[in-house]
Amino acid sequence: MRVGIRVNASSDIGLGHVMRCMTLAEMLQKWCRAKIHFWINDDAPATIVDDLSARGFKVIFIPGEASASLYERSADRIQDQASKQIYDAWACIAGLQGVDELELIVVDHYELGEQWEIQLLPSCRKLMVIDDLANRRHCCHILLDQNLAPDMELRYQGLVPETCVKLLGPAYTLLRSSFFEYRSEVRFRHDCCHILVNFGGSDPTNETEKVIAAIRSGGSRFDHIRFSIVAGQANIRQQEIAKMCQPLDHVTYYSRHNDMAGLLASVDVAIGAGGISLWERAFMGVPALVVSVAANQTEAVLEAERLGMVWHLGASEVVSEGTVLSALEQLLNDRTQIKEKSLKCLEVMQPLINKGIHPILSVIEKNA
Repeated sequence: MRVGIRVNASSDIGLGHVMRCMTLAEMLQKWCRAKIHFWINDDAPATIVDDLSARGFKVIFIPGEASASLYERSADRIQDQASKQIYDAWACIAGLQGVDELELIVVDHYELGEQWEIQLLPSCRKLMVIDDLANRRHCCHILLDQNLAPDMELRYQGLVPETCVKLLGPAYTLLRSSFFEYRSEVRFRHDCCHILVNFGGSDPTNETEKVIAAIRSGGSRFDHIRFSIVAGQANIRQQEIAKMCQPLDHVTYYSRHNDMAGLLASVDVAIGAGGISLWERAFMGVPALVVSVAANQTEAVLEAERLGMVWHLGASEVVSEGTVLSALEQLLNDRTQIKEKSLKCLEVMQPLINKGIHPILSVIEKNA
């Protein structure tokens, strides 16, 4: 099987999109012996490019203004979004010169939609979209939206072809294989002895420093709690965060962590963002204090809060050191909430926990 995947990554937009695409690519590589080509922005973090190459994926860089330079178009002529999508598509097609027809193309990119997909359809047998905004039309055979939202079944009505196979909800979450390896250690939590702090791979809104400041303000009240701080591999403030952690004896600092599933298996509570991290924590039964660090995270986080899975602290622009401190104090004063939310996390993720093989693989094999 030959597969092309279009995705972007940066310290601004984070690494969530590329990480879930990497997870899908590894599954296809293992179970379908797929040869994977990644189309990625040419200013993607070097660590991500190295990770993709180390896993045996071919990396094709897409210039920042899509194909402006490739097709001798100046940036001021690429005004509307449709044109930008078409030029991006042309750049992707140009990168496939010498490659046989792809069985599958996957696109995970908020700025690409129907116009891009129509250009790429002749280059593949099937096209799959990963989305969670439901704000634009798609021309695809498979659509994956692994988030929670009210009226999930109706979200893409009129936005995808009637024949499109829709994979909706956390039962289709693209979790790394390491999480399934820790399935035997999935359990409900009831105490608050070890807390993980991580806001994804880049933490673009600098939430980590707010949490460390809250830990410091809490003083001796938090001395009995171990905190594991994971800054993220593309976090541009790693040095500052490490310096803040250094004088705190009960805080362990990591610039990145190569076994997030194992770390989650060891903690009782987490503090972090929405996105894929929301479902990684839920899969392991870890309730979390959640900050929405991007507008596209808010709907799923609010729905998770409504179901009783998380505590939503608010959007990043309104969350402060004081917000985090108050939430931690309330948590310690009423630990029954930890068990209740942990059990709810496991209930929501149970369909995926029980699967021997990821359900998306059988859908792709059937449709590719």
